[in-house]
Amino acid sequence: MRGKSLEYILNGVRAEARLSLLPAHNTQVRDSQIKLIQREQERLWEDFAWPHLRIRHLMPLQAGQRLYETPTTADYTIQMDRIEKIEVRDGGEWRPLGTQITGEHLSAHDSDLDERSWPARAWRATADDDIEIWPIPDQNADADTLEGYLKITGIRNLQPFTTDNHRADLDDRLISLYVAGGILAATGAKVVHEDVCVGCKVCTIACPFGTVNYVADSGKVQKCDLCGGDPACASACPTGAITYVDADWTGLDKMRQWAGKTDTQPRVSA
Repeated sequence: MRGKSLEYILNGVRAEARLSLLPAHNTQVRDSQIKLIQREQERLWEDFAWPHLRIRHLMPLQAGQRLYETPTTADYTIQMDRIEKIEVRDGGEWRPLGTQITGEHLSAHDSDLDERSWPARAWRATADDDIEIWPIPDQNADADTLEGYLKITGIRNLQPFTTDNHRADLDDRLISLYVAGGILAATGAKVVHEDVCVGCKVCTIACPFGTVNYVADSGKVQKCDLCGGDPACASACPTGAITYVDADWTGLDKMRQWAGKTDTQPRVSA
């Protein structure tokens, strides 16, 4: 479900990653968990279309104006690379603009010479990420009939997602599962490569849990390898305080299921 708070998704990540849900146990890693959530939502936004974030923004053409800024309001921004199409209101209809301004266009109406005409027929992105319109309009758009208005369709940027009360634009389960999957994939047992180990013992000093030990007979170190996937400590613990989670499980099936449930209904805004 969309619109869940950052705090809600934090708890979801911890639950899926088999981490403690007690805030006191997550104090030192809370900031890093938030960064993982933010990064994952941004990655998902960049990789997919997200029709529910689609905006249709109206912008009036102005006589003599060649360049226009990409849509930015108090509620949303559409970046240049997320613009899907631009249309112009002409003769009571919305007509798509071409996406290239060619030499043939400029030979008919040279924008560098401020040659103007009507209606607009093409657009392109400039090096400064402005929208260049061809030909340069020779009149202003009509606010009553919308003649000469541009309709810019694209995917808006994500809303801020930095404080506990901020709401996610994307599905909370999708974000939680991807982040938890990354955490689980990174927490598998680390093995000692005996052909590389020189027995320096630095790792035995660095390990805060004392689980890396030097073996005098081999001149190497050894550490827990999770008993090949069936750790004896988890089986022997009388209270179930130790839980083994296979690092190969990343929630991929759940991710796909939730990704398939995303809403495909576009949002319209003028």
